[in-house]
Amino acid sequence: MISFHHKVVFVHIPKCAGQSIAKAFLTDLGLDWKERHPLLMRPKKHNELGPERLAHLYAYEYVKFGYIDEIKFGEFYKFSIVRDPIDRILSELNYRKVSKSYFGANPVEEYIVKSRQKFGINSDIVRHLEPQVNFLFDEKMENILIDKVININDIESKFQSIKNQIGFKNLKLKKENVSQSKEWIRSDLSQSDSDFLKKIYELDYKFLADLEQ
Repeated sequence: MISFHHKVVFVHIPKCAGQSIAKAFLTDLGLDWKERHPLLMRPKKHNELGPERLAHLYAYEYVKFGYIDEIKFGEFYKFSIVRDPIDRILSELNYRKVSKSYFGANPVEEYIVKSRQKFGINSDIVRHLEPQVNFLFDEKMENILIDKVININDIESKFQSIKNQIGFKNLKLKKENVSQSKEWIRSDLSQSDSDFLKKIYELDYKFLADLEQ
């Protein structure tokens, strides 16, 4: 999400409070959810590069694919929200309404593996499954490109610091897009699925641990 008025780039990691953040900026601009396209929250056009939904660009893709020039990207305040990887995947499973009975003994692993095999890296489904660190670092995964990364558990208190930083203190944050149907909860995970998630999102867990230090 880019707001040129606020001079902000919000790197939206799927299932990490993105709709709540976006609506705060839209409301401040006098726009509603249906008018979100000017903030780059729209499907990709046939002649554009990047993922199916441009709201889910990696940080480095904003400049690489020409959605903002390198100078403005450097000047704008860039922030993102992260969360526990297992909580994020459970939210994704509930969002997609993935049935527990559709797959085998380890349905989460099977769903993720088959989704990645069936769909490309730019598909919306696969973007929702990508490690969070992929959204935050440069293409070589060496340098973080984000000025402020917030754990979703601290979003209410830490968002205040972002408002102060960018100088728009009237931004109002509300919970949005909360899954009403929670078919998937942590106790539903098999030990194998839990171990699988911890392995494939190992770098996310390390990043979260470093963030808390």
